[in-house]
Amino acid sequence: MGQQNYAYIGAGLTCQTARRYQLQLTLALNRQVYLWKIRSKTAPFP
Repeated sequence: MGQQNYAYIGAGLTCQTARRYQLQLTLALNRQVYLWKIRSKTAPFP
């Protein structure tokens, strides 16, 4: 129960920076997928 409360508080604290972090992570993932698509001409997933 204590760990669950800690996770809930942590989620509340990081709620403000979550969007910023998610945006950076999404950009990084898109960049990696783009480079991977360039390396392998045929990509199994769009």
